[in-house]
Amino acid sequence: MAFFDIYLLEALINGILLGGVFALLSLGLNLIFGVIDVVWICYAELIMLGMYGMYFVYSVYHAPFAVAAVTCIAGVAVLGVILHVLVIAPLLGACSASSSRTSACACPCSRRPKGILGTLLDLKRPRAAATLDRSAARSA
Repeated sequence: MAFFDIYLLEALINGILLGGVFALLSLGLNLIFGVIDVVWICYAELIMLGMYGMYFVYSVYHAPFAVAAVTCIAGVAVLGVILHVLVIAPLLGACSASSSRTSACACPCSRRPKGILGTLLDLKRPRAAATLDRSAARSA
């Protein structure tokens, strides 16, 4: 079985799963634009928040996979309803400003979780040997 490398299989599975996420993302955007005629730019950020939330609940709080999935789906659904009521509902009559309002929601949504969760995930990683060597050299 040396012909079929395990890393190739892993890359194929990752590609199929990532393609599935992109397909769901594009179908959701198409559905939202087709039904309410509003460009909902913040949709991708809601998916990102759900993915980060799922990873965080599953890995940090060690919740079962099903509980973490239901919790994150419910949380993103509530956040989506809140954003719809506050941002989209006032725009349903005038569609010209929808892109600017939804992109104004997208910017903080995309930057904050990456900064906060990036810091938390860096705390879990072991420090590099070069960093430890520099700190040992300073104390000497």
